[in-house]
Amino acid sequence: MCKVSKSKFGIMEGEIKFQEKQIGAFLNSSSLLELAATDDVFGLPYKVETNGTRLDDVGLWYGRKNRCKTKMGLEKRTLLMIAVVYGSTNVVKYMIGSGKADVNKVSDSDGATALHCVAAAGLLRPSKH
Repeated sequence: MCKVSKSKFGIMEGEIKFQEKQIGAFLNSSSLLELAATDDVFGLPYKVETNGTRLDDVGLWYGRKNRCKTKMGLEKRTLLMIAVVYGSTNVVKYMIGSGKADVNKVSDSDGATALHCVAAAGLLRPSKH
């Protein structure tokens, strides 16, 4: 019979609570990503303020893996990254205007920044002067 000491159980219980907290934060941020993608400039600020979420929080977004045409997967993305990919101009203006969004934040999953996301989405075009 396997015996588990009470001290080891306490450590495991603490780890489980930590993981549940992390998963909850990711799920909360992921729902915010949906608002950023749909240019919901009213719902996003409301949810950010009522949940006490930061604009720089990272969520999981399902999409192309490392800009590959055939592989899909979850990538860590900020609200700003998703807003620029989907052309959500009102959300981008709100986030940058608030001064609370780090435009240089790097994704842990692939090293992308918001500028990388803009370039990958093909939104950078030369001006017509």
